Amino acid sequence: GMRVLAEGGADVNKETRMKTSDGNNRQTMSSRAPLLHALLSQQWEAAEILLKANADVERIRKDLQPNILATYPPGFDLLRQKLSSLSVRVAVRVCSPHTG
Repeated sequence: GMRVLAEGGADVNKETRMKTSDGNNRQTMSSRAPLLHALLSQQWEAAEILLKANADVERIRKDLQPNILATYPPGFDLLRQKLSSLSVRVAVRVCSPHTG
């Protein structure tokens, strides 16, 4: 599915609207890039496919959870390479008292 779409030229950065939960069991609609959805739902293989198809990692910066690198299994080298520096920058931005 995902591989066929990516190899067929589908826009791997096109945001889609989906239901999300806010932690208080309230459902809302939000737009998410496919890469962010794959990461948050722990679909590691899908995330790798999207990255190989040039998904824009910078696009998900504001929504990426700083601890995402700790949650995925080993063996996803491209995923680790693309997200490691981004996750560090996100963690610094989130934890720094000087950001707005």
